[in-house]
Amino acid sequence: MAEIESYAVRRPSGYGLTLFNKPNDLEIDGYVETTLGYVRCFSTDYTGTFDGKRRRWTSLSVVIGGRIFHARIERFYTKRGLVTVAQRFAEQAAKETSNV
Repeated sequence: MAEIESYAVRRPSGYGLTLFNKPNDLEIDGYVETTLGYVRCFSTDYTGTFDGKRRRWTSLSVVIGGRIFHARIERFYTKRGLVTVAQRFAEQAAKETSNV
């Protein structure tokens, strides 16, 4: 068997995030590595084709302690903002896990 290596995560990183820039549409999709695990992130800012209204929202999900946590926020975050909000979300989910 191959030797297994491990590394401690000291702070969240957004290296798994990709920005997609389309006409009238911004999307950031990927994962943020946090001290409590990987948080799946999707943030979008787009103009509706039928009504022309601007829509912004972010979706976050993480699995901690065998439970999946999901949140939807009515706001668009940049890559840097997603790193911060993902760490806070993971910390809140971990607190919920310890309360069960």
